[in-house]
Amino acid sequence: MRDNYFRGGPNRAYDQFYAAMKSWGRYELVLAPSEADLILEIQFTYQMEAGNSLTHFKLVVRDPKTNVRLWTLTKYVEPAGMSKNRERNCNVAMNALVEDLKNLVSGTPAAK
Repeated sequence: MRDNYFRGGPNRAYDQFYAAMKSWGRYELVLAPSEADLILEIQFTYQMEAGNSLTHFKLVVRDPKTNVRLWTLTKYVEPAGMSKNRERNCNVAMNALVEDLKNLVSGTPAAK
């Protein structure tokens, strides 16, 4: 990730996702994968290719007993030139990712 392109540094995705999961309250967050019902891996990728931003959040959901990937959810961050718009778009993408996870575990179809 380019320095100062997004606020929050390298821990941004984790911190933002952790806060969203805590406020949701559906799952108790534990320290060890062996104590978990699901393993949630959040990634944030900032990439420029041919002048286009391919910035995205990716959430991988795994079974803790087998480590099998159950689901992968990805949300792209809309590109923006102004810092405040990049931040807003980043927040929108994270919120959409969390909503997709909520819909997935509740059995609600995702909105199109």
